[in-house]
Amino acid sequence: MVGEAAQARRMAVLVLLATTPNGAVGREKLIGYLWPDVDIERARHLLSEAVYQLRKALGADLLTSEGDALRLGAGCVTCDAAEFETLAGRGEYEAALALYGGPFLDGFNVRNAPDFERWAESERQRLGDLAGECRESLANGLEERKDFVEAARQWKLLIAHDPYNSRYVARRMWALASSGDPANAVQ
Repeated sequence: MVGEAAQARRMAVLVLLATTPNGAVGREKLIGYLWPDVDIERARHLLSEAVYQLRKALGADLLTSEGDALRLGAGCVTCDAAEFETLAGRGEYEAALALYGGPFLDGFNVRNAPDFERWAESERQRLGDLAGECRESLANGLEERKDFVEAARQWKLLIAHDPYNSRYVARRMWALASSGDPANAVQ
């Protein structure tokens, strides 16, 4: 595999390593995600070539081997998705949402790698749901502080994320009415 397909798989190796909580992923798992239809010897060679090319382009310390697993070198790469989850877990919703730039790996795909695509879609859904939870917590906190204008804006963003959620609509209406804007609340 050369060209765009090889580059997509190299990027996918980085994504899988960067988003794994302990940072180590077994070679067999990487092969299963990225080269499922290739015989094992060829797949191992393709993974070795991907690792070589990544180290060549981004530095020898980028990837380390630990037995049959690969791990990102400490401090070599940062991952906004991982940082987003950390901030959300600490209740730093505004900072977390500032990192959330939209759906995970939106527009990125790896041809002939259905397990990777399923994993990416699952992560996309999970991180999108977490962003919604952060925004809802932020809106609730704003209402508690009586900042109804900003709360209404946050509810509006939640409605854009989930337009069929009637609770979000009702909460936006309430925040607008509480901010002194009953006309927009009715609208």
